[in-house]
Amino acid sequence: MGQLIGDIADQDGQDGEPVEDPAGRVDAWAAGASRYRADIQGLRAIAILLIVGYHAGAPGFSGGFIGVDVFFVISGYLITRHLLRESIGSGAVDLGAFWARRVRRLVPALGLMVIVTLTVSLIVITPFDVLETAKQGASAAVYLSNILFAQSTQNYFGSNPNKSPFLHTWSLGVEEQFYLIWPFLALGLLWFARKRNRIHRQSAIVVFALIMVASFALNLAWTDQGSPWAFFSLPTRAWEFAAGGLLGCLAVKAARQRVVATIWGLAGLALLAYGMLVFDASTSYPGAHALVPVIGTLLLILAGSGTEGGTVSPVAGVLGIAPMQWIGRISYSWYLWHWPFIVLTVLALNDASVAARSTAALVSLGAAYVALRLVEDPLRFRPSILRSTRNTYVLGIVVTVAALAVAGATWEAASSQTPSSFKAQSVAASKNLYPGCYPQRIQAPPTRARRGRVPPRNAVYCFGGLLSSKTTVALVGDSHAAIWFNELSQVAIHQRVRVLLLTNAGCPFIPIQVNPEVNGPVSVAECVALRKADMDLLASIHPVGVILTQHSRGYLGFIRDSHGMVPGAERQRTLWEDAFRSFLTQMTSARIRPAVILDNPELPEKPSECVSQTGSITQCESTRAVALAPGRELMSAEGQVLIHMPNVRSFSPDKFLCNPTGCPLMLHGHLLYVDTNHMYFGATQLMEGPLSSMLTSIVSPGAAVRS
Repeated sequence: MGQLIGDIADQDGQDGEPVEDPAGRVDAWAAGASRYRADIQGLRAIAILLIVGYHAGAPGFSGGFIGVDVFFVISGYLITRHLLRESIGSGAVDLGAFWARRVRRLVPALGLMVIVTLTVSLIVITPFDVLETAKQGASAAVYLSNILFAQSTQNYFGSNPNKSPFLHTWSLGVEEQFYLIWPFLALGLLWFARKRNRIHRQSAIVVFALIMVASFALNLAWTDQGSPWAFFSLPTRAWEFAAGGLLGCLAVKAARQRVVATIWGLAGLALLAYGMLVFDASTSYPGAHALVPVIGTLLLILAGSGTEGGTVSPVAGVLGIAPMQWIGRISYSWYLWHWPFIVLTVLALNDASVAARSTAALVSLGAAYVALRLVEDPLRFRPSILRSTRNTYVLGIVVTVAALAVAGATWEAASSQTPSSFKAQSVAASKNLYPGCYPQRIQAPPTRARRGRVPPRNAVYCFGGLLSSKTTVALVGDSHAAIWFNELSQVAIHQRVRVLLLTNAGCPFIPIQVNPEVNGPVSVAECVALRKADMDLLASIHPVGVILTQHSRGYLGFIRDSHGMVPGAERQRTLWEDAFRSFLTQMTSARIRPAVILDNPELPEKPSECVSQTGSITQCESTRAVALAPGRELMSAEGQVLIHMPNVRSFSPDKFLCNPTGCPLMLHGHLLYVDTNHMYFGATQLMEGPLSSMLTSIVSPGAAVRS
């Protein structure tokens, strides 16, 4: 996922003075809208701590991405109250002044981060990868990165989104798009209220409720379909802003008793804690799960609205303490800087440990403070800018153009170091990189693994091949299984077979425990739970066969014994052999015919790094011995099992991807590798023959012999 949000504008203009409506009456609601809310500043602190903890990989923060939703609700609440308060007081909304406040608050800080991050990326990231980074930086500078990531971040493997130092800016795009649209809505409501002689806020309540229902329905539909737009787009997130806006335009009375406000606050904190502890990257999100942080945030805002005696609830009191206020004040800056610091540190040190990521996140807090004091605040509160809308817009344009210029220069610098032929081949190969899933519902088993990681009954799964076929074959494994999906789906169409994809990155499908990898499950227990869920599903739907393929070469050194320790290579070989045999035997005993695609060769260096350094694709050919060396012990173990199970069909990709002397990076006009071990679609196309024969042998037993 994934991933995650920019902060919101400060509580501008809330000076505590009552606001009168056009008729001269003091509006109690407007007076309340002008009150500064220290508890909301503290709520910002909770949101940024959730996000930073999640990105740092800190234990207990597996669902920290819900901080996004907290910020969205706060934005909807504050901005709606501000706009309605202004329209009630003056009978109009000054769009120029409204957007100028957003420019002063958001643009200089973002532009600085983009410029610095792009400059450092040229040093840390390989030139070919910098090409994409420059494009992401440019889209971030103009608040369109959410659209860019929605179009490209559906990768089950290969290009790791953790390499993108701008991934977090997707939320800034969503929020800025909200800022552009919401004032027009406020103006429309004002016009409608005057036309119909109705109270402004009452019209707003109806409209916000309709927006919330429509957006939430779209969110459910797109999340159910597995669409990345559900996560990244404003239409599917608008309901969260609308929920805050709906609360913002209600004339909510203070709780009669302090205990009521306390209950609201504790309930809100409990919901946020639940999301933080229970949700993780495997949670279907946003979907209905996003109700948890949204409702929790609304309850906390209610809890801070005060009591009839004028006191605050204990929860609001805690949110108002000095440390929470300080973190809330710096939350936007910290959000901007923490993710680039984490990503670039991981890449520079080749260390993705929790310690390295957490250290980078803490250091970024210092950078955020320096940026806030030396750049953001001086520009934001400079009198010549603060008092002039025109000067504000000039500042915003200059900063944005500067960021775009640096992005362009970065792209040119990286482009000059990358052969044009390699760029062209990569672009062509990437068009068919991701699994072309067609979501379908199937009846899942009723059992659920711990912490809600297993999809519910009637869940949506990834299918390919002939979707109407009654004959199903499952493609199972880790991320290496996903790279075979598109080619297997094409073969399956001709053989009138439906293909089900069951993969979990960094998690082998055979019954063995491995230490977590950078892009895999967060724990051994999660890997075990995910595998059990998939095995239960296989037992439930009973496909005619399964095709197993996984990154066997990559697990040597990660395999754990029954004591949770990583033993020597020979013991790991034995454990792998036993688990491999156990899986094939279990499938055979269940009358599900198994087949195996052995792991592909592995390059010693990423193609982009090698080509950037040598300037040549041909010079990046690996010797056969080097490409087949990783995980040799585990590959040997699989070979021994297959020798004694002649009815299990298998083939080895190295017979097709390598010649007697080496394993090239490009073959028959196809670029073969995304990174050191994941193949492009063009590589799997070269093995259509053995793949077709394998599928035939599963569907029609005895039709062929092993390749």
